[in-house]
Amino acid sequence: GAGIRSQEADATLAERVLSAAEGSVVSTWSESAGLVLKLISPGYSHKSDAGLVALNLGGMDALRTAALGMLSRIPQDCPIEGFLLQPMVSGGRELFIGAQVDPQFGPIVAFGPGGILVELLKGVDFLRPPFEANEATLFIKRNPIWPLLAGVRGAKPADVDV
Repeated sequence: GAGIRSQEADATLAERVLSAAEGSVVSTWSESAGLVLKLISPGYSHKSDAGLVALNLGGMDALRTAALGMLSRIPQDCPIEGFLLQPMVSGGRELFIGAQVDPQFGPIVAFGPGGILVELLKGVDFLRPPFEANEATLFIKRNPIWPLLAGVRGAKPADVDV
């Protein structure tokens, strides 16, 4: 099981993660679009609701402050897997895409609306491999997110070639 975390251990974790991220990746991403930092913990599936996502961060000081703030928001006995650092992207369509090997069903591919829509629309569908490209295309087109991908109300259609 996971041990009890301390503020000192949290600070050390944050510094290790940030030192690994420091350098060209952080400077390139923060100059171009900003950074997104997410704390990864199996205890939190709704990271935004818990204050475990920080957007539009610019540089190492902002990352450090955000990481330490996130660590202070969760209980000391909550396990942490680490942080996810990504470039900020806006204006697109958020999708949920995943794959796993389910103990009962075997390999499974998941697809549906992402971000806050993943639960609002409850439209994540599952497909068992193996499947052909035409089956994957039909799988995508049957999903509730399809009208957004197809270019609803004059929006540019997404590239959905599989």
